Amino acid sequence: MALAPAPPYTGDMHLRLPSDGPFPFRFDRKRLDHPDVPAHQHDGYEVYCLLAGDVDYFVENRVYPLAVGDVMITDPYEVHTPIFRSDRPYERICIQFDDALTGWTRDAGYDLASVFRDRARGQGNRVPLAHAQKEEFLGILARIERAAASERPLDRVLTYTYVLELLALVNRALLDGPGEVAPAGVPEPVQAVLRRIDAGLDGDLSLHALADAEHLSPDHLGRLFKRSTGLGLHDYVLAKRIARAKELLREGRSVTEAGAAAGFGDYANFIRTFKKAVGVPPGAYRRL
Repeated sequence: MALAPAPPYTGDMHLRLPSDGPFPFRFDRKRLDHPDVPAHQHDGYEVYCLLAGDVDYFVENRVYPLAVGDVMITDPYEVHTPIFRSDRPYERICIQFDDALTGWTRDAGYDLASVFRDRARGQGNRVPLAHAQKEEFLGILARIERAAASERPLDRVLTYTYVLELLALVNRALLDGPGEVAPAGVPEPVQAVLRRIDAGLDGDLSLHALADAEHLSPDHLGRLFKRSTGLGLHDYVLAKRIARAKELLREGRSVTEAGAAAGFGDYANFIRTFKKAVGVPPGAYRRL
């Protein structure tokens, strides 16, 4: 049975309510004709819905094949990215939020962010929506877009309630659904490299060192990693190190400690690389 169409595309939409209103979430809809999205992570939780494209989704050490209407979730430290398997136009909607959005639900007896937070990293990322739930999910997205496009204050309030309704649907699907959705197979040498990266971010993770550890040529490992994950090996290692540094800084570690523990051997390089990736130096990020 085919899904009902996604909300009509009327151009990219970036609703960033933390900057222009009191509601702590961001709604972002984007279409790309020539997609290229690097590995990344966010400071908050994310709900991602594929609307168009030939896409797999990489999260930490897993790859998930996606169909239109499929939904993924990530927490603030999970490195993820879509993997584009063809040149078909790509379209997606992302909703990002933090505990400020759901804190009052925790006080009321149920924390809507718990399914994002209380699971092993890199597991349980694809939401097992039944067909009717996908229809419901797309319907809520359409209501969010209509309310967000309005200038009426009441409609801005409705965007808040619709986002909470969406998160409640995600929670129901994860709690009542069939359980973990099996990811696609990743070749064992690539799995071994991913495990090695997770276990030793402060070690030598150069292409040559990782290839030697797996008894492969650097060129072969680079091609195999790219084909399996959609990512360049160096870019993935860098994204993991940035994510780890952000986590340590948020825990209160000093800039020097965070850079060293995340694998940045050179202090000046850490400052420069972090600022380029995040937009602010690590000291400023720590204060924020």
